[in-house]
Amino acid sequence: MIASLICALTCYFSIFHGESLEAMKYIASHQDEINLSLKNLEPDERNIALAIVAPELSQYSTVYDFMELNILYALYVSTGSGNFSIGPFQMKPSFAETLENYASANIPSDSAFSSLIPKGSEKEKRRKRLKRLSTLEGELEYLALFIEAARRQTADIAFADDIEKLRYWATLYNSGLSLTPENVNEAQAKKLFPRFSKSFNYADVAVEFYRHITSISK
Repeated sequence: MIASLICALTCYFSIFHGESLEAMKYIASHQDEINLSLKNLEPDERNIALAIVAPELSQYSTVYDFMELNILYALYVSTGSGNFSIGPFQMKPSFAETLENYASANIPSDSAFSSLIPKGSEKEKRRKRLKRLSTLEGELEYLALFIEAARRQTADIAFADDIEKLRYWATLYNSGLSLTPENVNEAQAKKLFPRFSKSFNYADVAVEFYRHITSISK
C-alpha cells in the first residue's frame, strides 16, 4: 500500500501522466509498422527496444521538432554542426552516425543494416541521415541496429533478467554506446531526464514503460 502510494506520487507515469499515455497510444497506433521494422527481434527484445525509446517518445513535440529541424537543417547539412534531436524517438545525428560507423566496421556488407551506411559526399550523407531520422521507419531502422550493437557489446555480461538488461541498454541509448560498465553504473545514478526538469533517471523511466508494454503484450 505504501509503496503504491509513493509510486503514485513520484513515478514518471504519475508526474507525466498525459505524456506517458500519448507515448503508449503512439506505440499502439503504429504497432504494424513497428512489428515489421523490428521483425528480426524476439518478442522480449522488441519490448525492450520499445521501452528504451518510449521515454523520448513521451517528450516528443511535433511542433518543436518541426521548428528545430527546419532551423538547424541547413546548418547541419553544410557544416555538420548542430547536434539536435529529431523524430519521434528524438535521435540525434551524432547517434545515427555512430551507429552507421558501427555497422560499417562490424556488420557484414550483405546485412540488412548495410543500407543504413550513407554514400556520397559528407553533405549528401548528412542530408540522407536527417531524412531517415525524420521518419518513424527510419528511426526504427536505427533502433534495430542499436539493439544489435548493444547485444554484441554486452555479450559477455550475464544479466540477471530482462529488467537488468533493459536498464543497461537504455543507459547506452541515452548516454552513449562507448560507455564502460563503470560509466553505466555512474549514469544510472544520475537524474537527467527529461531535459527541462531533470527529475528522473532515464533507465528508471524505461523500466516503467517496459512494465506497461509487457502487461499489454501478454
